[in-house]
Amino acid sequence: KSRLFEPLGMPRSFLNNSGSLQSPHAQTYSDAFSYIDPDVPPVGRTTDWSQSYVWAAGGMASTISDLGRWGRALGTGRGAIPASLAAERLDNCAPSVPGTATEYCLGLVVTRNTATDKSTTLWHNGRVFGAVAYVGYYPATGAVVAVMANCDMEGPDGQHVSMRAKAAIEAAVPGLLGL
Repeated sequence: KSRLFEPLGMPRSFLNNSGSLQSPHAQTYSDAFSYIDPDVPPVGRTTDWSQSYVWAAGGMASTISDLGRWGRALGTGRGAIPASLAAERLDNCAPSVPGTATEYCLGLVVTRNTATDKSTTLWHNGRVFGAVAYVGYYPATGAVVAVMANCDMEGPDGQHVSMRAKAAIEAAVPGLLGL
């Protein structure tokens, strides 16, 4: 809180260890357990579940405006990490899927233009029972896209709703994002 959320001006973001959200907030729903046990209702409310089991790997509760601030810090490093580390993290990457333009680089995913090798998007997504999120920074224009959804269902393509929203936004406004 004192190292990231307060300096970045993210007053409604916190590590949700208790399952207690600040009002107003959305409700979250999951169908994950109906795959395991057909006697479990197909969609259950998960709003008050503690996220302590995922800790920093997905236990953050936030608002869309706070995620916008987080996206800028994720992309530029400003306010979150030293400038030297912000530049270095893009040089230490491993392909997420060999042969694709997506790499995992010290805490963020980077999508590169394969023709120019320039970073087009610095992003991360997350998923817990009942909620998904995507935050992306687009360095060519400085734009930030933040998507939150109160479900964890996957589409027929195997992608969850936040990644489908990312693709739709990028297709709709490529010029605003510098794509």
